[in-house]
Amino acid sequence: MKLMENVYLIGSGKMGFGISDPGDCHVYLVSDGNDGAIIDAGYGPESPAIINNIRKEGIDPDCISKLILTHCHGDHSGAGAYLVKELGIEAISPKGSKEWLEQGDEDSINLTRARAAGRYPDDYRFQTFHVTREVDEGDTILVGSLKLETYSTPGHANPHNSYLLRQDGKTYLFSGDLVFEGGEVVLNWAPETSPWLLGQSLNKFRDFGVNGLFPGHHSISLEYGQAHIDAALAKFDTLTVPRNMMT
Repeated sequence: MKLMENVYLIGSGKMGFGISDPGDCHVYLVSDGNDGAIIDAGYGPESPAIINNIRKEGIDPDCISKLILTHCHGDHSGAGAYLVKELGIEAISPKGSKEWLEQGDEDSINLTRARAAGRYPDDYRFQTFHVTREVDEGDTILVGSLKLETYSTPGHANPHNSYLLRQDGKTYLFSGDLVFEGGEVVLNWAPETSPWLLGQSLNKFRDFGVNGLFPGHHSISLEYGQAHIDAALAKFDTLTVPRNMMT
């Protein structure tokens, strides 16, 4: 599903557009036609659908060189092993997560607790994969002629990154699970979740003029992304917490 020039939605589950496994987050492809990067991997069991969706857009999967993760939760990283192996691509993750992904540390990626809470099937297990590079605040990732700027945005998860694409005078933010439509957020009952850190992360984009907001689930904003960020900040500014999307 082409969203705009150089950006495609190639995976999305039941909390989105239903074009891949029901457990998938939104899976994006950034491509300049010669090189491409997948942003977030999805859940795992129906991973071939993601590659099929790339082909449906007329894009050769062999031109893709990278998988970039916003964070390590299973719905965002679970298909990483399949995509890295099937496409022969490198994986890039937030600083501090490489060891978890390579060793399959299900406690650190909050999979153990999420599975016990019924968020994942009892038999679901994380499949490990090699991480070529970790990125942090200020790092850039080149995708052919395109450049993604890295912002460290913990709060929903820690670590958690968002990636900014500047194109034709506009800004597009791949925000993972940082913020959603109407300023909603996802606060889990987990040690890695922090409303304080989430508010600090969102404050990096105060008055930023974000055009497109490409979150990990639900609605996508192609032009009015800043309004959703501002709605969350308005709640934090009153010393309260934005509405939790999971309630």
